[in-house]
Amino acid sequence: MANILRTIIENDKGELRRLEKMAKKVMAYEDEMAALSDEALKAKTDEFKQRYQNGESLDDLLYEAFAVVREGAKRVLGLFPYPVQIMGGIVLHHGDVPEMRTGEGKTLTATMPVYLNACLLYTSDAADDLLCVDLGGRRIIKKKTLIHIR
Repeated sequence: MANILRTIIENDKGELRRLEKMAKKVMAYEDEMAALSDEALKAKTDEFKQRYQNGESLDDLLYEAFAVVREGAKRVLGLFPYPVQIMGGIVLHHGDVPEMRTGEGKTLTATMPVYLNACLLYTSDAADDLLCVDLGGRRIIKKKTLIHIR
């Protein structure tokens, strides 16, 4: 089970091509996200929540949401997820486990699907003050609709 991505890729090169195309769609947002101010980038979370509530699926939001996390990681951590990390994030989002070697950025990879699946779906008013997901020493903290990656 832990070797799902390797098994899929070794047995189905079409799946790899599909993931590469999806990663390119995320990367196509790079210039647009880089042009946003910090406040505008943070405001994307509320925009995504509204779009989700209006009927868009998480898969519809995936490309742009992953691009927001990429830009946030670049600004705050000085790290910019590579295509293989985007592909790993897509695999995680779809409920599978990608196999990644030491040093390939598993922690950074996980930030994208965590943002999409946890932060955008997190709607509890009573506990809306703080959502903290610890990812190997880095934290994504949601305080009121502000996303900070530390």
